Amino acid sequence: MEYVRYIGNFISFFSGLIIIWGVIVSAFQFIKNEFSKNSDNEKAMKRGYIRASLASYILLGLEVLIAADIIDTIAHPELNEI
Repeated sequence: MEYVRYIGNFISFFSGLIIIWGVIVSAFQFIKNEFSKNSDNEKAMKRGYIRASLASYILLGLEVLIAADIIDTIAHPELNEI
């Protein structure tokens, strides 16, 4: 059952990578948007898209983290965790 713990740790690490990647992508999109020559309305619309994109990365990362926690709980069930 020790290998299940390693799988859970890998999935937890992967969830962090998903969130970090989303932040990096969104930061580049934001900077590119703010220095573009678009109108203020177009920039505001693009910011909404960037915000939704970042939120989707965060949600995906959290869902993967929940899966890792479930795997860890299955590998080492304790009364406090259940």
